[in-house]
Amino acid sequence: MNGQQKAAGPWLGEAASNTHYIPNRSWSIPHCQPRRLRLPAYGAKLAAAQRRGMNVPWLCIAVDDWSLGVSCPRIVVDHVPVGELDLRIVRGLATLVAHRAEPSRAIAVAELALRCGAVCAPIIDLATSRVTSTSEVLAARGLMGVST
Repeated sequence: MNGQQKAAGPWLGEAASNTHYIPNRSWSIPHCQPRRLRLPAYGAKLAAAQRRGMNVPWLCIAVDDWSLGVSCPRIVVDHVPVGELDLRIVRGLATLVAHRAEPSRAIAVAELALRCGAVCAPIIDLATSRVTSTSEVLAARGLMGVST
């Protein structure tokens, strides 16, 4: 190059060479980032109580109405996509999934609770007073015989 030095590479801050620097940008691709799960409403209080050694034997999971389970230990999963819920706080607890108008979402929440280690997760539909047992939830989702 007639004694002239090559221009500095913008990524190395020194003279360019025949080697190329390919930055690892996998962190900037949205589908490569780990999905962040969200605790449901009142979930942080329950998790803090569990860390202090205080626990409840059972828990109500209110699916579509903030007025469900007001007088008992509860978490509320209203308007949170089921795939984004962090229900690890129900591990070892008996849960009751309560809803008024969303039976398919209630089954999905009950399945997630069982997969996260809940002892049981029956569903009560307060609009029709119909109770779905844990076995029926497992059968509806095709999980019979699958260890949770």
